[in-house]
Amino acid sequence: MLSLTFARRPLYRLTFVAGVVTTCIVLISCVLWYQSRQFVEWQIKEHLRGLVRISAELFTGEELDQVRDESDTPKAVYRDLVERLYGIMLADNRIDSAYLMRRTDDPSALVFIADAEALLTFEEQDKSGDGTLDETERIPLPGEFYDATDVPMMQGPAFEGTVTDEDFVIDQWGRTISGYAPIFRSDGSVAGILGIDVQDRDYRELTERLFPSALLLLLLLLGLIGGFYVAFIFMERRRKLLEQLENERAGMLQLVMHEVGEPVTMLNWMLESLESKPTEAELREQLPHMKTATAWLQRIYNALLRADRAGKTAARDGHPSKPTPLRTVLKELHAQVAPELAERSQELQMRIEDDPSVAVDRELIMGVLRELIANASAFSPQGASIRLQVELRGRHWVQIEVSDKGCGIPRKDLQRIFQRFTRGSNAARMKPVGTGLGLFVVHEVVTRARGRISVSSREGKGTTVTVVLPRG
Repeated sequence: MLSLTFARRPLYRLTFVAGVVTTCIVLISCVLWYQSRQFVEWQIKEHLRGLVRISAELFTGEELDQVRDESDTPKAVYRDLVERLYGIMLADNRIDSAYLMRRTDDPSALVFIADAEALLTFEEQDKSGDGTLDETERIPLPGEFYDATDVPMMQGPAFEGTVTDEDFVIDQWGRTISGYAPIFRSDGSVAGILGIDVQDRDYRELTERLFPSALLLLLLLLGLIGGFYVAFIFMERRRKLLEQLENERAGMLQLVMHEVGEPVTMLNWMLESLESKPTEAELREQLPHMKTATAWLQRIYNALLRADRAGKTAARDGHPSKPTPLRTVLKELHAQVAPELAERSQELQMRIEDDPSVAVDRELIMGVLRELIANASAFSPQGASIRLQVELRGRHWVQIEVSDKGCGIPRKDLQRIFQRFTRGSNAARMKPVGTGLGLFVVHEVVTRARGRISVSSREGKGTTVTVVLPRG
């Protein structure tokens, strides 16, 4: 019995140590899980503060003053406000809604001015598809009241500076956390606020991405080694999430400051000129500039719209389509791009092996190739040649290569060149104007078609984009 007792002591000690280690792992895991939630909440708030602060600069108090109630909905200024709000939603797929409000004599009651989805059709608003609009689907009209009793930030702080809700708010549109920023008139007074909502589901998804619950169970089984491993994964995911959010924030800021800022400045300058009652000759002289600025803004809006559609359908298995013969597509493509290339004394050299078909919709493959050729042209000098080569890869794949001898892409930019709002750090030298969305859309189209896309490039030597698609 004595020997048995002594023999059991190491086992008891090992069990005790294992229990302590397991308890420590559980506690550490719970702390990490809690901190991940706190971190995601903090990061969402920081992202919201930056986004709503930048977006508020797109509006003026004088515009808001022109929309008072439902009778103002036919006005052009109302449609313009709604379209700008919708553009803000398109810029970030985590945004659930964007809206403008003004205060009333009652601090707990606000009035709607415009909502981002106000111009959607009845079918688009009826998300449940039951033929009626319930309280969560109906879009508020100008002049409708909103009860802000349970939203302290909307009762004063939102009209004083950029803020976010302290916690999630529950109303008829769900459980959301929101950011707010005041919109000023030219005299410095506040005309209303811009609000941007992020749904609770986005918070849960980000938390799950940052620290999966399955990983927490795995920690309990793996012990101390698993604990250290998960801590490393946690920190790495946090770094990547920070980097992703910072890139998106910086991309949005760059788009607003550099792409939207210049045409808006042009329009403001010309509007000031119009207020001085110019002559008819002066009006004719300024009209082309106004058209140029408007077309510039429309191009940015269209690029954001294409990126939004690509991102929102990224989870689909692919595009159901009949086989598309490439030779016919390339012939039509050459006819479209040849005049544009001729303006820069450039030429497109095409070589196609056999006459393969690809399992991609005709318009989509046309759009992909047009974007790749447009990029190759924009970043190549005048008089350059652009090469497009099509060849078979085994029995089931078709490879398309678009090559140029242009400025190339710096090595440090290659790994994120397909991300939203991303351009090469040297791109502005060849093409000052750009949204950084073209290759993002191309990547989404190719991957959803069960294809692959890659880029090889040397700065100063040129770039080759390779697309591999399933044969039709």
